[in-house]
Amino acid sequence: MIVKKAIRHLLNYLREDIQDEIFNEFSKVSLADHVEFPEIVSLPKGFGKGLPERVVELLLARLSYHQGARVLDVAHANAMKCHRKMLHTLPVPRHLTGIDIAKPVYDTTTLYERSLVGDITTTSFQDNEFDVVWCISALEHFGMDNSGYTDNFS
Repeated sequence: MIVKKAIRHLLNYLREDIQDEIFNEFSKVSLADHVEFPEIVSLPKGFGKGLPERVVELLLARLSYHQGARVLDVAHANAMKCHRKMLHTLPVPRHLTGIDIAKPVYDTTTLYERSLVGDITTTSFQDNEFDVVWCISALEHFGMDNSGYTDNFS
């Protein structure tokens, strides 16, 4: 029963229209109303109802961004449509660096200054190289079998 529920949840998550629903839902929240982020985040009643947690993750990522911020986007290679649409809404200049153990499945050149294939746990990034680090639906993969994403998984 648990496996069937998990498969049903995953299939629902991958539907093309749910990607638009996620983007539209988090886009409804006015960024101007969250000038006290991260101390205060207030969401409208019913926000994200019936949608996966990605709707909140993308909203929080968007709220953490300010124009010109240097962002490290961990595990960007398989970013869903709603994630990529959110990136397009960021005011320029955008200084986005993506890193993932896998090669991106889409053209990253319109969104990222750099797209790196590598292990986030063994990078040579300098202290303070980034203003903010996003791990949108990524942390749950750390330490797990990620061989489905790359042949270079160890």
